[in-house]
Amino acid sequence: MHYGDLRGHSMVPKARCATGWLNLYAGQFSDFCFCYCLAIDTHSSGFQHERFGEPHHAYNRFARMAVEGGIAWSLKRYERVDLRFYSDEKCRQEVDNFALYVPREICASICEKRKKKRGDYPEIRLAHPEVIPVTSDPSRAVPNIRQECELIQLADLLTSSIAQALTGRSGQKAKITLAEMVARWIEDTRKPPWLQTAELHRRFSVSCFPDEKGRFYNPAPAVMNRNQLALFELEEE
Repeated sequence: MHYGDLRGHSMVPKARCATGWLNLYAGQFSDFCFCYCLAIDTHSSGFQHERFGEPHHAYNRFARMAVEGGIAWSLKRYERVDLRFYSDEKCRQEVDNFALYVPREICASICEKRKKKRGDYPEIRLAHPEVIPVTSDPSRAVPNIRQECELIQLADLLTSSIAQALTGRSGQKAKITLAEMVARWIEDTRKPPWLQTAELHRRFSVSCFPDEKGRFYNPAPAVMNRNQLALFELEEE
């Protein structure tokens, strides 16, 4: 199940399956499977392109930033946490140290932050020293990673639907349907907890970075008003 493969009407089998997955996530999985997403606007005037010599430098840095935020957001109540990192397998340049950089730097960074404010982060131990690549193709998944394969597919649906909700860049009805669903979650979780109706408080969160002043901000989901300019300047799919 790849978000990128969704085409046509929202009632075709793949689109219905994807919609079912997101409904299942919101209604059941989110009780124990939290989603913290960091959306990076590289077209913002506040994005410091000069800081990154290569594209993978920016990707790895913000991946680290997203995971650190997710740990603080969803795991701070635990005293100690064993972490194992997974990522959709993809071809990376030989000079790209993503697999080692992300776990190593996250642990080092959180260790330093705990010295200043211990209660914001749990003590971290790596259960595996590198990011483990996982196929998102069930036909290629060996039995011991089938659960991880399904989780990678769910993560793809969630993050891609969030991207579409923020940018409104696609004209595919199937993708728009998923994006509108997620956009309603985004809008709901921005309300005070006592006014939320989706029951996703502290379970689902989307942060956007940077605005023109280099800060986090909460733009309106573009998919909810497709006649206005998109948040990020991306080409139509």
